Amino acid sequence: MSTVATDNEDLSKCAACGKGGNGLKTCNGCKLVKYCNATCQKEHRPRHKKECKKRAAELFDEALFSKSLLKGKIVQSATCHCPLNLRNHTIHAVGK
Repeated sequence: MSTVATDNEDLSKCAACGKGGNGLKTCNGCKLVKYCNATCQKEHRPRHKKECKKRAAELFDEALFSKSLLKGKIVQSATCHCPLNLRNHTIHAVGK
């Protein structure tokens, strides 16, 4: 059973108790469900946790990607220039 709100569900109701009204608090992780208060959020958390983490990761990736765009071009990411000890390794020529 999905605990993340879909287009068919009423986003103006508490995900835990179903009460509606003004002043509902949005989940800080997924931004998709709402709660009356901390008690309702804690009660609903076990059912919501997995999907919330998944959506939170998606939101993080979207934000990270949008920040890496500069005038329509992707900015190169940082690279690590760590010295490699090649004494104990063999280098193979590819394609010969």
